[in-house]
Amino acid sequence: RAIQHRQKSIYLSWENQADASQRLSFGAIQYVALRNTVQYGEYLVLLPMIDDPARKYSLACQMINPLRLATPTDLASRPDIIDGIEVGSYGEPTAYWIQKSARVMGRASTVIAVTSNDYMRVPAKIGHRWNVLHGFIAQDTEQYRGYPMFAPAMKFFRDLNDLLEKAILIAVLFNTLV
Repeated sequence: RAIQHRQKSIYLSWENQADASQRLSFGAIQYVALRNTVQYGEYLVLLPMIDDPARKYSLACQMINPLRLATPTDLASRPDIIDGIEVGSYGEPTAYWIQKSARVMGRASTVIAVTSNDYMRVPAKIGHRWNVLHGFIAQDTEQYRGYPMFAPAMKFFRDLNDLLEKAILIAVLFNTLV
């Protein structure tokens, strides 16, 4: 019980400063991860250790948009990089290639990253500690990225939208003819 109480105390003091950008609580980070899983089919969290005297604990979470995870074009021929994930001999992730944001690259507008100069190579682990949390629901045995949950239904919604537009057009034409 004493260990459980101490662990809970540590978590409660860490959760409000869990976000590296100091904007989100740990609960909000979990919400964003869930939302990314639904919207993009996966979530991506970097786990930097921030050395700041104002922080009680160094471990932090940095949410990354999964759309920034991609293979640089100059590395596309490498067989060990699959959809932005560098893999080892058993298929385990060894590093992630994450596009630098426009802010990091010193550009005012968003640009399409082309070469590895526009990407950060982030190791999956630093020593024994995970450095990147990449979660998705696997549907295939050799799958490295997630699929948006609603992707199969999008064609249905597009067809329904087209049907509704045509029904409104017919109703308008019918009313003008009568």
